[in-house]
Amino acid sequence: MLGTIEFDITTKIQTKKVRGVNTPVLRQARHVTQEVRACRLELKPPWRKGHPLPAVTLWAVSANELHPPAGQDPIDWLILTSIPVHDFAGAQAILEIYLGRWEIEVFHKTLKSGCTIEEIQLKDHERLKPALALYMIVAWRVLYLTKLGRVCPDLPCDAVFEEAEWKSLVAIARGRPALAHKPTLNEMILLIAQQGGHRGRKCDGPPGPQAMWMGLMSLRHFATAWKAFGPIDGS
Repeated sequence: MLGTIEFDITTKIQTKKVRGVNTPVLRQARHVTQEVRACRLELKPPWRKGHPLPAVTLWAVSANELHPPAGQDPIDWLILTSIPVHDFAGAQAILEIYLGRWEIEVFHKTLKSGCTIEEIQLKDHERLKPALALYMIVAWRVLYLTKLGRVCPDLPCDAVFEEAEWKSLVAIARGRPALAHKPTLNEMILLIAQQGGHRGRKCDGPPGPQAMWMGLMSLRHFATAWKAFGPIDGS
């Protein structure tokens, strides 16, 4: 064993296949302690007549939960990597990469579904590259706002949004009298997410990237109209 890592997990309803049937299972919120191990593996290649293939060297990193609660499945991970792992720090680095996998998936989903990058009708790679770079910034901003609203909910909204953005949205969502109160970042994000279909119920949880990108598209139109027609009475 190289060492142990600790973290907290929240309550979550998961799906587990029992006798071929997907069954909902409650994952209990708890403090998890995992023991971390790593070893080098050499995978033998399949036989090829006249074309011998070299062996493939990999490293396996395992993290297994110690003493899970009764009735709960342990939090166990087994990761295969081509990056050499010789010590605990190296194993931790692999686990950090693994834990970032979902954020990477959400980023690509935002880039493809939200920014519709696959629908761009550009055939020349010299034109496609700048467009892709621009849309990657847009996708990053969507995720940045989603996470920032959870980490810094009380931050003033004008630390991130322009005046035309927050004022136009507040005027539309709450009416012009509400402009006397500048919303917090969390309030602003909830207003944006509502434009994207987020209902804001307690069971819904915080808004996700999909509601945010749809709401931001509406916000762009609101801000453009605000700048074009101008505020009334200096508001």
